[in-house]
Amino acid sequence: MLIHTLPKAITFDCYGTLIDWEAEIQRYFAQKLAEHNITDINARALQGYWEEVQFQSIQGPYLPYRQVLRETMKLAFDYFHVPYAETDVEEFANAMGRWRPFPDTRDAIVALQRYVKVVFTSKYQYFPM
Repeated sequence: MLIHTLPKAITFDCYGTLIDWEAEIQRYFAQKLAEHNITDINARALQGYWEEVQFQSIQGPYLPYRQVLRETMKLAFDYFHVPYAETDVEEFANAMGRWRPFPDTRDAIVALQRYVKVVFTSKYQYFPM
């Protein structure tokens, strides 16, 4: 006889799995490019380079993720010669808590919660569910 059992809990890494961080980063970068009337740099290319730099950064010694965001934004913008102010850097580092989930995330989590405990994990401190 086959017995179906459910786990007591399911864990999800929040960003990239539930939160559409790539689209949100591209949106933020596109906004900054537009503010400076920069049309010869694609926000997707800027985001792609940022992702490479960010991945290298998180392979090194531990840093709080807000610090990773600050440093890697500066590196990416410097690489593409995109001007920025320190307020832009802080805005980017603090924006992650406001990024939107994928369209089906909320409904899926609500449905799962009827059967199991749902746990979110992240290196970041906000869980905007």
